[in-house]
Amino acid sequence: MLLHERSSYASPSIRFAFDCKSQPDSSGLRQLRKDIDASQQIIDDLDPGKYPQELSAVVTYLREQQSFWVWQAKEELNFLQSGEVPALVFNNLDMNQKCGRVIDRMRNARSAEQACNLTIFEWQNCTLGAREKLGKYPKAQWDSFLKSRGIHERLIMPAHID
Repeated sequence: MLLHERSSYASPSIRFAFDCKSQPDSSGLRQLRKDIDASQQIIDDLDPGKYPQELSAVVTYLREQQSFWVWQAKEELNFLQSGEVPALVFNNLDMNQKCGRVIDRMRNARSAEQACNLTIFEWQNCTLGAREKLGKYPKAQWDSFLKSRGIHERLIMPAHID
């Protein structure tokens, strides 16, 4: 199920693979744009009006998570294209207190490679850590929905492939 807390909707679909030692090539930037567009489609699919009312908290949570990852990727893309340091505010989530020092270090970086590494690793990790303030997956609403529909979950492990 796409709305389960371990589903693809609950995970970022943006693959970020840049080597800061060299300028990002156009194929890497193109792939990042493509991933952003695919993630935007997921956000569009997560319209609470398309789902049963009982799942609105779940859909809203997943939409917010996907929106966060798209925001993060757009900030990184903008940095890679313009050198402009990423923002520290997403919707109502202000990460200046937690991540402001990373931005200061980026602004004072001695090289483009150092600024890139700070963005790709430290800024990204810091903002991911601040993302916890967005809340936790609304498991009680999910479980209540399943119970009301008589749906039982079970974990099926994939067969071992030699």
